[in-house]
Formats: sequence, structure tokens, C-alpha cells
Amino acid sequence: MAKFTRRDVNRGLLMLGLGTASGALFSAVPALAQDAVAKPKKGGTFTAVFINEPASMDPVIGNNPGNDGRSYNLFSEKLISLDFDGNFQPWLAESWEEAEDGLSMTFKLQKGVKFQDGTDFDAAAVKANLDRSRDPTPESRSAPYLTSITSVEVIDPLTVKLNLKERTGSFLSNLAAEPGQMVSPKAVAEMGADFSRKPIGTGPFQLTSWSGGKIEAQRWDGYWRKDKNGEQLPYLDKVVFNVVPAAAVQLVQMRSKGAVWGDNVLTQDYEAVGKDPNLELVQAASKNTLYTSFNNSAAPFQGNLNLRKAVSHAINREAIAKIITGQYGGPAVCIEAPGSWAIGPELKGHTYDPDLAKKAYADSGHTGPILMSIIQRDPDSQVAQLIQSMCKQVGIDVQIEVMERTAWVEKVGGGNFQMSLQSAGTPQPDPDRTFSQYYARTAAQNYSRMSDDLIFDLVDKARSESDREKRRVMYVQIQQQILDQYYQTFHYWVQRFAMRNKSVKGMKIERGNSFILDETWIDA
Repeated sequence: MAKFTRRDVNRGLLMLGLGTASGALFSAVPALAQDAVAKPKKGGTFTAVFINEPASMDPVIGNNPGNDGRSYNLFSEKLISLDFDGNFQPWLAESWEEAEDGLSMTFKLQKGVKFQDGTDFDAAAVKANLDRSRDPTPESRSAPYLTSITSVEVIDPLTVKLNLKERTGSFLSNLAAEPGQMVSPKAVAEMGADFSRKPIGTGPFQLTSWSGGKIEAQRWDGYWRKDKNGEQLPYLDKVVFNVVPAAAVQLVQMRSKGAVWGDNVLTQDYEAVGKDPNLELVQAASKNTLYTSFNNSAAPFQGNLNLRKAVSHAINREAIAKIITGQYGGPAVCIEAPGSWAIGPELKGHTYDPDLAKKAYADSGHTGPILMSIIQRDPDSQVAQLIQSMCKQVGIDVQIEVMERTAWVEKVGGGNFQMSLQSAGTPQPDPDRTFSQYYARTAAQNYSRMSDDLIFDLVDKARSESDREKRRVMYVQIQQQILDQYYQTFHYWVQRFAMRNKSVKGMKIERGNSFILDETWIDA
């Protein structure tokens, strides 16, 4: 993975007004870099600070792909994993084989694996999990990603066959993410709604508590994996995840060694992290796109394209990108960030045009304030204030409502908002992870509340297509329709970074930015 050069870094610091060419340097370290050869040390606690808290500990109900996976991977595992470099790796399945016609996939499972309640992990358990995950209930967030599966067959206790509607380019990537997490069918049946707070899987850690923005888990001694030297995994005694939305507070905790991993690093803090002898930046596999969704199912934006257009063209996304991202991002055209194969030069984004914004606002007939709902986290508040100021210049009164994330999800997800500021991590391992999440007919996170059969049909068609160029064209068409109808407007993209203490060894980061701690240890 490429590192930033001296010239690149200093140019970025100068743009942000944070330093000079003679200032201290930093570099982003490869997430999967091989640690120096040393014997892992057992014991210790891995404490992390995160910007977001999971909505549920039941993987079927989770609503924050990649981020939620970090918590789920403690106690639950998947058949396969997608590593940082984009390669599928065996996990609970030791091997898999695709049929020649592409209409089925057969998995051979690891022997001797048990769930944390003592029940066997076997083909019947896989069938129970996948049937549950693809059941399109109102609570299920996984179902849209698994629509390619028509049935799950138990061939023998350690062999399971997944039958598919058609050959598809997205199936394995979706299975290697949260929809493919395996949990105990017995515990699900017996615990009912309580399972979402006391989950049981096959993972290296058992969840011991979750309350007040704090998740705690301890080593499970019955874990099935050993390291290459035959040592029982995991190495760590305990894992603690704390929800800390403020980037400045995360940095303070990292500097004071109150945490060894933090996921919210702002561009203006890159230099500070790089100068700290105990910390290092870790480049994520994806970028963040920040954007606004208009509620297309309620006043004042429902049926009022001119009002949506007015707000969209009032925003100077180039200025916002320069202020917030500096050298490490840029203005966004659509939800997919640069580096994604699901975009192209033919996409025409929203421009900054105050005169057009004023005319569209006059034509909209709207008067009075508009409420923008945002999550209490950095840098959302700063971005919202910039949008508020830009809209004011063309006569649009935008008021800002700051909410804790769980309350925001409940309100915005329930359609009880006017406009909202939100972010998405892209590119995902496969674009379907993004488009099924936000834009499918059955999408659980259709935050814009749009109902557009052209978009819905293209999402379904792209999921079932195996030719990448044909899929790309369809994803471009979807995004252009979103832009043309002003269902959403996009502000900027920025390269994602995390920070870790240099004492942390052996972390495995997945392509979707979740991580696995079974072989992680602390070189205290």
C-alpha cells in the first residue's frame, strides 16, 4: 500500500494552514503490515474508542456495515472473510466451490467448531442462519443482500449448498460481510428479543456487557482456533469498545493510553498523530462520502423538486471539501468515492450556482425554516454550519438539530425529518453492499425515502449481472437518476484513517473496515 510522500503531506498541511514544509511528517501504515517477528504475549485488554455505537448486537438487525462488524466479529464469525487486499479467506468454511453454471456454491465447514452455548456449528446451523438472515422482516437489515439465494441445502453435517437465482458478481462479497455472520440457532430460538443484547456465536470473545455506549467482552476459552505454533487463541484477556463521537476526545484518550485504537481522526489531527512516538495512522480500505438526504415522503421536500434543487445548488462543495479534507479528499459527485469501479466520467453532479438556487427557491413556493437533522459527531457539526451559512446567502433558512446517533437513526429511519446529513463508507467490497443498503426496493436504510422504480429495478438487475462493465453502467444510471431528481446531494469524500498505539500487534482488518482480534496482542 502506498504511503504519503513528504511533498504530499506538507502540501496538505499548508492547504489546511496547519504547518510548513519543515514540519513533522507522518505516513499511513498498511493495515495488514507484518509486525516484527516476536512471540505474541497473552493477556491484556484491547480498548478502542469508536464514533458510532451498534443499534443491536444481533447481526441481522445491525444498520452500520463495516463499523458494526467490528463488534460482531468478537463473538460471531462468518463462513469466509474478505481481507484488506480484496482476497477471500477461509474462516468457518475451510473451502468452497462454485458450480460450473454459477447457480450454486458448496461450502465445506471446519470440524469441531462449537457455539459458545456448547451447541455444534454445522451445516444445519448455517442453513438456520442464512434462512433467518434472508427473511425480509421489517427488522432484518440483511435480507436485501442475500436475495440471490433461493434455498440452502444440508448435504451432510459439514457440507452446505447454497442455490442461487443466477450467476452474480456480488454474492460472495455480501456473504463475507455482516449478513453472513453465524450465531447460535438454539440461543436465537430460546432468547427471543433478548438475543440482540446477549448474542452467542463461535467467536473468540464472549460479550459480557453492553450499556451506556460501552461494550465489554472477555476471552472465550472454548474457541476453536489455535495459532501456527499450536497456542490457543485468542491472546487477549478482554476487549472494551467505548463510544466517543468527538475526535478531540478520542485523540486525548489515545495520547493518554486510555485507548489503543481510535476510528475518528480529522485531517487537522494527522500531524499531531504522526508526531506522537506511541501512535500511528492506519489507512482504511474505503473513503467517507458526506451528503444530504431530503425526505421525499413528507413536506417540505415531497413533490417539490425546486426546493431540493435550491438547497443543492446553494452548497459550495469545493469550499467545504477544502476546509474539511484538505489534501486528503475532494468534492463529491455521487455516493461512490474515487477508486470505485461503479462510477465514470459521464456522471454529472450538482454545481454551486447561487443564482440558480435563488430562482429554484422562488419557484418552489416555500417559506420558513427547514430543519436539518445531524448526528453528534465530528466533523458533521462544522459541515452543517457551513451548509447553513451557504443556504442563508440565497435566502434559505436552515436550522440544525443535533442528535445522538441512536436517536437520529430512529427519527430519520422512521421518516420523521426534513433533511439529514449523513456519511457512507465507499467503495465497499462490492457496490451492491452500498446500493442494496440505501437504494433497493427493500432497502432498510432508504433514508431519502424515495420511491423510484427505475432505481429499484436497476439495483436488482445490477446485483444479478456478472459482467462488471454492464454493472458499472447500471450503477452510473442509478446515481445519475438520484442526482437528476435531487433525492440527495453530495458534499465531499475523504480518505478514512484510524489511529492505533504501536503496542498493538497482529490485527487483521477486513476490506469493509471491520477487524478481527483473534490473533491480536499487546506488546506492553
